[in-house]
Amino acid sequence: MKKYTIAIAYDFNDWILYRWAENIKKTHSDKYNFILFSFANTSNQNHIKTVFKHADLIHPLAMGGCNMYNRETDKPILSTINHWTDEKPVIKTLPYTKHILTVSNEWKENLIKLKQKTNTALLDYPVYVIHTGVDPVFLTNQDILYPKSQNKITAGFFAKNTSNENDRKGTRHFKALLEYIIESGNADKFTFILSGAGWSGIVQKYKRLGIDIIDAGFVPDKDMPALYKSLDFYLMLSDVEGGPATILEAMASKTMVLSTNIGLPRDIGIDKENIIFIDSANYKDITDKMLYYHNTPEQYKQIIENAYRLASKMTYQDTFKGFADIYDEVLKDNNVEPIGSNIEIINVLQEICDANSISVLEHNNMKKEPSAREFIKKKIKNRLKKIISKLKSAMKIT
Repeated sequence: MKKYTIAIAYDFNDWILYRWAENIKKTHSDKYNFILFSFANTSNQNHIKTVFKHADLIHPLAMGGCNMYNRETDKPILSTINHWTDEKPVIKTLPYTKHILTVSNEWKENLIKLKQKTNTALLDYPVYVIHTGVDPVFLTNQDILYPKSQNKITAGFFAKNTSNENDRKGTRHFKALLEYIIESGNADKFTFILSGAGWSGIVQKYKRLGIDIIDAGFVPDKDMPALYKSLDFYLMLSDVEGGPATILEAMASKTMVLSTNIGLPRDIGIDKENIIFIDSANYKDITDKMLYYHNTPEQYKQIIENAYRLASKMTYQDTFKGFADIYDEVLKDNNVEPIGSNIEIINVLQEICDANSISVLEHNNMKKEPSAREFIKKKIKNRLKKIISKLKSAMKIT
C-alpha cells in the first residue's frame, strides 16, 4: 500500500519549529513518509521543487513558509498560523490556503473573524487546532544550569531583545517590570535569568541600578531543562503569543508559571491551580505575586505539582496524535492519490534538505557578514556534493 508523503517546512534546525517537525514525524512515521526542509536558507531553494514533486501535501509550520511556497506548487498546503501582530500578512495568506492550522482556540476564533471580515468563501473550510507538546526529558531532568540563591527569588524571561517583531514576546513589559522593582525598593529580593540574543546592554544597565541579572544568551535545546530548573518563576509576558512552548516546558520542570491569559495558557491553565494569570502591564501585581508565592511554599508546591501532572499528559506524542486526522481530511478534501515515491528517493531528499538547513547562529551571521555568508554557502555546497550522486542513483530505481 502506498504511503502519502508530507513535506514539512520549518525555519532553523535548532529552533522550536524543527522540534515540531521532528516530533510530528516521530509520532506518525508508521502512516506517512516525511520530508523535513528549511525555508530559512533563502540563498539555496533549488531542491524545493524536487521535494514538492515527491510530496502529496505541503505543511509549512509558520505563515512565512506558506507565503513563500503558495505560488510554487499546486499541491495542497496546510498553513500554520501561530499568532500575528499585524493582520496584513495574514490577509495576504488567506486566499492561497483553504486549510489552516493554529495552536490555540483563541487564535482559531481570531482567524474565523478575519475570514468573515475579508473572504467569506473560506468559511466553508475548518480552522484546525493542535496544542504544542513537551519533550519528556523536561519531566525527568534534575540538572540545574545556575544554582539558585537561598535568599532571592529567581525568575526567568526568555526572548530575543533584538529583531523582536512588534514586541511579540513582551520585552517592553519585562523592562518596565525591572523599573518597577527598582522603584519599589525590591531589587535586592530578585535574580533574573534572561535567555535570548541582544540583552548585554540591558543587563549592564540594570546591574548598575542594583538588580542581579544573568544573561544566559542563546541556550541550546539540550540545556533548556536545566535552565528551567534554575528558576522559581517563569514569566510569559506576551500579549499576542498563540502557543508558547515555554509554558509546558516550565510546568514540566516544576517551575511556577506567571502568564498572560491568552492562547495556550488560556486553553490549559486554571488560575491559582496550575498557573498564575497576570496582567502583563500590572508590574506591581506581578511583583507582589512572586513575593507572595515565594513566601507561601505549601501553595507554591501544590500549584507546581498540579502543573506537572498536566504537562505529563501533554508530551508531543500525546498532543500530536491529532495530526493524522487533519492530514487525512486535507488529503481527502483535495482528492489526492498518493504519489508513492520510492523510499530511497525520499531518504536522499531528506539528506539534501538537512544539508541545506541552517541554525539561528548561522542565519544571523549570514545577515551580518558577507564573509560568513560565503563561508556557510561553501560549506553547504560541499555537503551537497556528497549527496547528489546518491539522488541520481535513487532516481534510476523508479
